Amino acid sequence: MKRLLSALLGAAMILSMSPLTFSASASSSLSPGDIVERGDEYYDDVVSSLTPGKTYYIAIAPYDRDVDLDLRSSAKNHLEAESISDNRNLSLGGSLSISRRKVSSDEYWYFAKLDVRDVSATSYPEDGYDLTGYIDAGGDVGEIEVSATIEYEEGGGYLEEIPRFYIYDDEEDIELTLPDGNGMLVINSRNVKSKYLLAMDTDYNSAIAEKFPDANLDFYNGNGTSFKRTCKMYIEADSDEFLYEYRDGKLIDHTKSYDDSEGAFVFNVDRLGTYILSDKKLSGSVSGAIDNPSSSSGSGASNPTPPAADDAAAGRQQVSDLVSTYFTNKFVVVNYGTSYGSIGKTIGLQCKPDLTGFNTANLKVYAYDAAKNQFLIQNYAYPKYSNGTLTFNSNVTGYYVISDGALTFKK
Repeated sequence: MKRLLSALLGAAMILSMSPLTFSASASSSLSPGDIVERGDEYYDDVVSSLTPGKTYYIAIAPYDRDVDLDLRSSAKNHLEAESISDNRNLSLGGSLSISRRKVSSDEYWYFAKLDVRDVSATSYPEDGYDLTGYIDAGGDVGEIEVSATIEYEEGGGYLEEIPRFYIYDDEEDIELTLPDGNGMLVINSRNVKSKYLLAMDTDYNSAIAEKFPDANLDFYNGNGTSFKRTCKMYIEADSDEFLYEYRDGKLIDHTKSYDDSEGAFVFNVDRLGTYILSDKKLSGSVSGAIDNPSSSSGSGASNPTPPAADDAAAGRQQVSDLVSTYFTNKFVVVNYGTSYGSIGKTIGLQCKPDLTGFNTANLKVYAYDAAKNQFLIQNYAYPKYSNGTLTFNSNVTGYYVISDGALTFKK
């Protein structure tokens, strides 16, 4: 019943960079202004429709170590995202950091990194946005025209890992099948217009599971969307199993909601939360649980297969790619939440990273502030590593870099 956790590691852009060089010729099918996602191995998946909350890369020029196009370290952003149906335009932020990415086994391009921010269901125009304008990379490249659409894909009769847009207008109860088919969410949309962004996966959460080593656990991880009206959740299970909801660091017991006639736990929900199916009764605290990290030595993993871009694993992948590109240290990346922000108090966190080869007496903890493109050293983290478990203190959420010594730039 237990599942392996997906690979973790990552990419972004920080601080200042030395001048970048590009080539004038290449064999790939990319053109300047193309927008790509990372494919299975390379940055070669060209897209024309962008999803809010995801990161994309705008192709600038191919790389050649012998040709210097004198590009800026960041491209000036002259892009606009205008609503198709009304005046609710989408801000695309400031300048776009430039980085080199591998597009085939023997070829690199330089790209401008575009973070498309999340849009709430209530703010999202039903027809999405038109993305138009240009970026200015400077040097011999200059201005590059860009066009695309920004939109959520409309959801069907089931929940998926990637957020989908669901809209209902005074309809009867709507049934959405859970990702593994073993249950459903019934949305109450009667006498009210409902717009939701919904997502759910069944990824195994080892940070929670490690607190209950004797139990076999299955997870249903919702994206936390709140409902206008109370809805009903059905999770199929055997009658001798136990069901819990993980909420605000605590477990809520739904075991008594089991319905023999349905062969499922049936209970009311006010949001799409995280649910844990167990073969044993669970007790104890789960506060401070974070996902286990994958380790990266030196330059990090080479061409790891990326997870879905909207989940925490993708964020760890992005941060890891960044660290391995610019710093020499051994490191791991972990997260508590997916965005940088104050907790309001200092809490203790723990995880089980592979720190083989690290000087564990010299560990440093950095929090990554994506908005400022900075790694912020946590001077009061006091990291301790014992018997395979790392503990440290923090008063912020988001992604952390655990490094062997202070981060040192590559020469």
